Amino acid sequence: MQGLLPYNSFFSHHGPLAYFLAAIINFFSGLSFVKFRLLSAVFFFILFLGSYRLVRKQIRSLSPNYFLLFIFALAISMTFFWGQMFLADPVSGYLLVPAYALLFLKIYFEERLENRDLWIISIFSAFAVLNSMTYTYAAGTIGIIGIIWQIRKNGLTINNILRFGVIFAAPYLIFAGYLLVTGSLADFLYHQYK
Repeated sequence: MQGLLPYNSFFSHHGPLAYFLAAIINFFSGLSFVKFRLLSAVFFFILFLGSYRLVRKQIRSLSPNYFLLFIFALAISMTFFWGQMFLADPVSGYLLVPAYALLFLKIYFEERLENRDLWIISIFSAFAVLNSMTYTYAAGTIGIIGIIWQIRKNGLTINNILRFGVIFAAPYLIFAGYLLVTGSLADFLYHQYK
């Protein structure tokens, strides 16, 4: 990105995550499109494998090996829906998979959401939104389902709701801090909502 920051250095209606991920990959690939595509494939592989390991580690009731089969089927079919491209929507979709998988598997196996689960769901869903604002509804839905499950398993207490709210809001507050520090909050709001 040559030291440029999204929003105050150039116009973008996308979230900043794809730019920062692409900048990291571009640092190693240089100007070669082929190297960039290969390194982005490595990134997707690490993301898929890492999300599988996270979900598998968090689900105690049963080993969710079918999640590995889902990832394998997704990897094979990527070229049919441009999933191999480093675009905002596929990356956001891939980031939502572990968040939704963890939440729904916790619900399916009747397990409580622990702090680590909440952080995983929060970070992955926030990254999806910070990559493409069109996924705000998906992250909001996961937040609503998560708080309902949290209340159902742990009871309706201020402590439970506050803990969920703070953990779920933390990535967005960090991003807001970034926007304030870089002086790009006004530009971000203009680019996203105009």
